[in-house]
This record gives sequence, structure tokens and C-alpha cells, in this order.
Amino acid sequence: MLNGPTYANLVKYFWVRTEIYDLHDARLEQHEKVLIDPTLEGKTREELGLRPFTCIEIRLNVMGIPVFIVGTKGLS
Repeated sequence: MLNGPTYANLVKYFWVRTEIYDLHDARLEQHEKVLIDPTLEGKTREELGLRPFTCIEIRLNVMGIPVFIVGTKGLS
């Protein structure tokens, strides 16, 4: 279905709008939640309402739909 120039155009479109989400970003996101509400100090990511961090992800938004491409390796 995605052959030829269509695929190349999609890759160009996605690549410009991607973010790499790693352990540093996960900790920063958690820290920001605690700064907003200090009573959340010491709670897990799930208790803060955040998705659990299991591995590095590539995140992008396509037509308003969040897309996550998850790496195959775990934390190392």
C-alpha cells in the first residue's frame, strides 16, 4: 500500500515532527508534575497519571493522533 513516493513523503513528514523520549525526559516530566503539586512527591508515575516508562520512544502527532514508536531494547 505505501510504495514509492508516498512512503518517502510520509517519512519526511513524520521525521520533522518527532521527539525522542528517553529516561531524562521521563524524569523531567515526573519532576514537573511534582512542581505543580508538591503533595505528589514520592508517588510512582502511574499514581501521577503518567504512562510507565519502559524504554526509549519516538513520539509524534499525526493529524491530532498521538503516535508512539517503541524501541525494542529495555533500559540499560
